[in-house]
Amino acid sequence: MRTSALTLLMGIVSVIPSLSQAPLLYFRQDFCEPGIRFESDAPDTGQVDHVITTSSAAVSQGECFLDAARTSPTGGGSVRIVRTSPLAIPAADMLHVGIDLEVRDIALEGNIAGYFAIGDELIHTHTLLPNASLFSKLSIDFKADGTYALRVPGSSGAILSDPLSGRIRITWVMNNKSDNLTYVSPLETSEDIAPGKYDVWINDLRWIKGGNAISRVSLNNFAFILSNGVGTVRLHHIEINSASPQLPLILTRFKAERHLHEARIYWEMAAGHTASHFTVERSNDGKSFEAIGTLPVEDPSQNLYGLTDPSPLAGFNYYRLKMTGNTGEVRLSPVDAVYFDAAAPAITIAPNPSRPERITLFASGINPENISLFTMTGHRLPFGHGYDNSNMMLSIYPSTPLPSGIYFLKIAQDRLLKTVKVVIP
Repeated sequence: MRTSALTLLMGIVSVIPSLSQAPLLYFRQDFCEPGIRFESDAPDTGQVDHVITTSSAAVSQGECFLDAARTSPTGGGSVRIVRTSPLAIPAADMLHVGIDLEVRDIALEGNIAGYFAIGDELIHTHTLLPNASLFSKLSIDFKADGTYALRVPGSSGAILSDPLSGRIRITWVMNNKSDNLTYVSPLETSEDIAPGKYDVWINDLRWIKGGNAISRVSLNNFAFILSNGVGTVRLHHIEINSASPQLPLILTRFKAERHLHEARIYWEMAAGHTASHFTVERSNDGKSFEAIGTLPVEDPSQNLYGLTDPSPLAGFNYYRLKMTGNTGEVRLSPVDAVYFDAAAPAITIAPNPSRPERITLFASGINPENISLFTMTGHRLPFGHGYDNSNMMLSIYPSTPLPSGIYFLKIAQDRLLKTVKVVIP
């Protein structure tokens, strides 16, 4: 492993609300274990008892994900992943379900292309599960423009989410008790659900509040079925608990940026995370990744972290974060990319937001005469400049202090054409 310069940023201390009891784990799968046995006649907490594909539909495992795909618009078959064995004995009276997924390669739209189901006595021989067996059903629509949407049944017709793209985290909480249920939301707030109801969160937004159960059946089984449209549903993580996980591994921000001739990677975790350490991985093709640095967690109350790659590759550098929890749970971040051309000028604004009377840039090979400063309306502003060669800092001095607002620096030099937003608080 190549040694990287590590920079630990100060975190923000926040306390997660306490729960009356630790959650019981019924099911969890990250698909990160090479050659995992996902299907078993006697499933454990990481297995189902039926994975069935027909026609050209297929299931394939990658690095920390499972793809369910339909590739043909007619006769495309189906994927059925079903856990008919009880999640718990006796059956739970509430479930807290977390699903990380993304939808890729949509070639044909389809309403209810796939769906997740929680209920009792679910069968694996049909693509359409009867409503009498379902407590709740969460469907995915494929859209012609390449986006997707979530769908749930409503009293006056289906309820659809706004168009979605990329990777999302779904939090799906069901109450089959005879009294109200209190759970901890993705925002770390306490929320209530009435009997026979469910909530659905998309990332940190509550999309469905108090949805009605389809049938008041036991929360015994779950299923994922893909049988319409053409596209791939990529499952990164599925977790089913008896209550809100107290210390989830939730990444709230991940970013890689060029800083002169280095790449700086920083990330933010939700308060109360259980990460034991982080590993930053890099790739030159976005497919095969190698670790370039590991950062242990010494204080779980910190949630802001960073790492510097001092020797990025020529061309595109793809970065992702591997998060490892105290219990061995592993999650991967989305991928972010930075492009490096050793012969091209480099520029980074810091800090941003900037000061009204001075904008500072770390710059290499930049001629200040090739920089222009504009307002949001396109009005060009005059400025002076100074350069500190010892730390490669270029200072822009507007002729008059800038009022609060958004401005743009435009750099046009050699092969570099770049516009950077500047915020004046």
